[in-house]
Amino acid sequence: MYTYHEIKLQNKQDAFSAMYMHLSRSIQELCGVRTGEGVIRKAVRCAGADSGLAQLQKFRRMNMRTNLHSLCHCASDLADDPRVRKRRIADEEDRQIWEVYTCPLADYWRRNRCEKLGSFYCEEFQRARVAAFTENAGQLNLSKKLTRPEDNFCCFAAFFREANMPPARAREAFSRLGAERLELVVDADNRGALRLYLDTGFQVFQENNCYILR
Repeated sequence: MYTYHEIKLQNKQDAFSAMYMHLSRSIQELCGVRTGEGVIRKAVRCAGADSGLAQLQKFRRMNMRTNLHSLCHCASDLADDPRVRKRRIADEEDRQIWEVYTCPLADYWRRNRCEKLGSFYCEEFQRARVAAFTENAGQLNLSKKLTRPEDNFCCFAAFFREANMPPARAREAFSRLGAERLELVVDADNRGALRLYLDTGFQVFQENNCYILR
């Protein structure tokens, strides 16, 4: 049996599934199938990017490693529904692969015959979340999904390779590089990035035409 807390969490998850389904149906009725799909996908990507960026900023405030292991195990914005059954195949700082065998989102959308609408969420949310968290240095692939009739599980594979990022970002992300202090360099003309790092608690030192963030 589920605990009271778990039942509350399940109710919230089902409410989200219903809200997404009805909003998506309304968007397609208003905009048409093809244009509506584009609107829905863009909205889901925005939500995923907001989630990934929020976790990146939080980890930096806490001086945590900003790698895929941290994102998958320490992120606090997405709670695991107890009805989810999954298996972690690879659990590394630069690689995460997992399979999902039961998913309440997919179950809800299947019961209401809107698997196609649900697939937009499956294909876009986590991909945008990983891209934002890794500042576009990582990628996520979804090769199987429960919203597709011929698949009986989801398979996610995320990668965040050191060769695809600046050395300072790699030192921030990976414990094997052994950095005792996180340090980033931001061009003095990049005021937007500077404000972002100030908001997340970095100390700022100016050197020539650059700011050094620690």
